[in-house]
Amino acid sequence: MFKTHCPQGHPYDDFNTYTSPQGFRQCKSCRNERMQKRRKGDERVGRGVNNSSKTQCPQGHPYDEVNTYVNPQGRRWCRTCARTNSNRQTIKKYGISVEQFNKKLKEQDGKCAICAIVLTKETAMCVDHDHSCCPTSIACGECVRGILCHSCNIGLGGFKDDINYLQAAIRYLSANM
Repeated sequence: MFKTHCPQGHPYDDFNTYTSPQGFRQCKSCRNERMQKRRKGDERVGRGVNNSSKTQCPQGHPYDEVNTYVNPQGRRWCRTCARTNSNRQTIKKYGISVEQFNKKLKEQDGKCAICAIVLTKETAMCVDHDHSCCPTSIACGECVRGILCHSCNIGLGGFKDDINYLQAAIRYLSANM
């Protein structure tokens, strides 16, 4: 059964009840009081009060100047968690799991498959796949060739994954060294 009054004693009636799109009832009198306090600059009133005082994200990363992004609407994100989620989404786009990605990276000793620089979280890691199998950036997972650094991935893309172009580039560099 529905309550007839809010916790502060105001009646839930047709004139004093706001129903949210999710179906939750709110007392308009209490809501108006909260909004008035918020407009007066009392920053400890209303929704998000508890979250604004937290010093760590749910994963335990600190909310500090380096690790916190605040969007124009004032919502904050943990940069570490956002980067991890972005990497996870990128990996999934190529039809492989995070475990398969990590296995491939381990097979390459944590290095770029072409230039052998050490790939870290700060280095942009790219999943290289055969574009003749899957011409878009979304791959089936079967055509993944390796993990590359950003520069090598751009280089292969510039040569359109064509061995003839790459050999011509080698001849050019050899003749002009």
